[in-house]
Amino acid sequence: MIGTALERPVHFMTHGLLFRSPFLIQGAIETDPPECGREPDVEIVVGPVPFDLGEQSRIIGEFELSGQDILTMIPDIGRFLVQSGRCIVVDAPTNVEAALLKAYIGGPVLAVLLHQRKAMPLHASCVARDGRAIALVGSSGAGKSTTAALFS
Repeated sequence: MIGTALERPVHFMTHGLLFRSPFLIQGAIETDPPECGREPDVEIVVGPVPFDLGEQSRIIGEFELSGQDILTMIPDIGRFLVQSGRCIVVDAPTNVEAALLKAYIGGPVLAVLLHQRKAMPLHASCVARDGRAIALVGSSGAGKSTTAALFS
């Protein structure tokens, strides 16, 4: 299960970043270990995550912020500490469903990391035509893909 790290970490690419992790997250493309000494952009590690970030932190919705660290937790899934856009520490019960945990890491936790790296993740379809592009942004089921297909 997810509670322990693999003997050999996997490397994968997603959102233009190279990750080293004990497991592959949803939607990521596994890659060979980096050649030429390239270090991963992001590390995902399994380890202890504090229950809070101390008195100097502030809480915004389901996130707690302190300096470059952001802590979030989801009941029965785990606690996640995202550090400076470079590291995600995962603290999850050993009986958590792996697919559910990976989906949460690949969704809102990854969005926090991308925000720390000054990137803006969008849930969108994109259409390119004549050297220009437009992003169709909306909720799931709003018709982004259908609308994009009309331009094909």
